[in-house]
Amino acid sequence: PKIVRAEPCLVVDDVLDARECAKLYEQLKRARKVPVGVDGKRDHYVDGAPIGSLRASAWSEAWAELLWSRLSRSLPRVRVVDENTATDVFGHPVWRAVGISPLLRFIWSVRGGELVSHVDEGYEYGDDTHRTLMSVLLAIHLDAPAFTDFMIDTQRALPLHERDFHDGVERALLERVAHRSGSALVFDHRVPHAGARYDDDGVRLLLRTDVIFARCSARPLSSARMPARSAAQPVARLRPRRHRRLEIDAL
Repeated sequence: PKIVRAEPCLVVDDVLDARECAKLYEQLKRARKVPVGVDGKRDHYVDGAPIGSLRASAWSEAWAELLWSRLSRSLPRVRVVDENTATDVFGHPVWRAVGISPLLRFIWSVRGGELVSHVDEGYEYGDDTHRTLMSVLLAIHLDAPAFTDFMIDTQRALPLHERDFHDGVERALLERVAHRSGSALVFDHRVPHAGARYDDDGVRLLLRTDVIFARCSARPLSSARMPARSAAQPVARLRPRRHRRLEIDAL
């Protein structure tokens, strides 16, 4: 794998080769897909409402290890952050990248579907050490062009705890980044982004996961506060048993 650009996200080419993408795509044909709303949330979808995309989830430590072996050389191994960094730093200034989350979320585009402007949020593992700080979008199968829109963050000068994280907030486009099969986009959780409207009948399949970091600093930032969460659930804790609906084989 190689980094081909760094802004507004890391673009890492050749994380998976064509054979690996094809094998995973074939396995996923048996997946039970569920519709989600244009905000990407299953709980917000009701019958008859516009479908944003179709989703399925899996838990695979083997795939997490494989992706980490491919991505780790291209990712920042140590992050020194502050209260304006676009991710949930949890009050600690120094973090070390240690792996990829085994929670794999698969996203199938549908004609007319889209994902409104939003930010992601971190998972914490309940040990006061491990958190996810970055998002990963890996293209598996593309019958037609696919793009992720990165938006201008007008709140970037505000400390994280003062920002509005509501989904669908109107934001101007910063840059539209094209996906390529086998390549990954990696970016901080709180970077605003959207899934461009899909007006094709071909299959477009993305894998969504996270980069796990371990806290290195012993003390929190002196004035740190948790982000406001009026529009989001508290920082989630992974529960593997909830994501065993789909089994995928290691390569």
